Amino acid sequence: MPAQRTPVRSGAADPGEIDRGPGRAVSGAGTSGIRRRGVRRPGAASVVRGFRVVWLPGAHGGRLAYFSAQADAAYWDGVWQDIGLSYRRSRRGHLPHQLRSTFLTWAAPGGRVLEAGCGLAHFTVAARARGFAAEGVDWAPETLARIRALLPDVPLRSGDVRQLDCPDGSYDAVYSPGVCEHFAEGPERILAETYRVLKPGGVAIVSTPCLNEYLQRRRHLFENGPDVAPAVEPDEWEDFYQYAFAPEEMSAILRGLGFEVVDVRLHGTLLTLATWSMPWLGQLPGSISRPLGLTVDKLPVLRRWGASCIWVARRPEGEQQGGKQHGERGSGERGGGGREAGR
Repeated sequence: MPAQRTPVRSGAADPGEIDRGPGRAVSGAGTSGIRRRGVRRPGAASVVRGFRVVWLPGAHGGRLAYFSAQADAAYWDGVWQDIGLSYRRSRRGHLPHQLRSTFLTWAAPGGRVLEAGCGLAHFTVAARARGFAAEGVDWAPETLARIRALLPDVPLRSGDVRQLDCPDGSYDAVYSPGVCEHFAEGPERILAETYRVLKPGGVAIVSTPCLNEYLQRRRHLFENGPDVAPAVEPDEWEDFYQYAFAPEEMSAILRGLGFEVVDVRLHGTLLTLATWSMPWLGQLPGSISRPLGLTVDKLPVLRRWGASCIWVARRPEGEQQGGKQHGERGSGERGGGGREAGR
């Protein structure tokens, strides 16, 4: 676990991520005040809302890297301490639309569910209200203490999502709500641990910011150059904040770890447009931006520009041993029998 540090606050929510799960949501209305100062020469990094953004090419579409502040445990305690705790809607089972349809489609009813990197644990509370045996784990101790004081009946524990303190095959579903993108080393170690704790046939639901088609067509704004020299070891990126993955990039990582990718869904097109080309969208009141965003996300052509992506990956039935070792990469070929929506 990286050493805890004083949070360096950028003053902005995660760029390119409209929903990090219940309690981590950034609505369309929350994009007001977006500042974009793109450096339009090849080989330079763009600056978006206080983040330096760099293109990192890859065999399956690559990823964007955002630099501003290391998102360690102390950082998240600093983020969550400014947010009041209210679980009125979560206690009634409320889940955001884009997560609700995915979770209820793929998670076994009443199954044992882990929210890995639970933050304020709104998903855990909502899933329990819907009859799931849900529990949460996070590494932000002050945040967990606040929640436990308010919700002593909700099972929450402190831990590192890269090394979970539970036996193999413990869960029917694991939800990763915008977590694995915050580790400079990459998501493989977290996802391999997710595979380990899933039962055969269990599903991982993974949400991260998305390097969508809209941004891929503008890669000249982010291409690596003298502004950001590639580090030999990502751990040297002390100001690294997060990655945004191309849909097939994350799919290839999941397959390389032994998962079957069964669903891929983009959402949050309105945030992409507000950030990169139509800043006036960020000025719309929530009463307009929320229904407009849901409508736009239903259009297949525009959904490919979603700011976030949700992958559903299944541990194969009959698989009794752990998946491929961390670091092995799959070919990226599409798995049989799955469906990839929103592409």
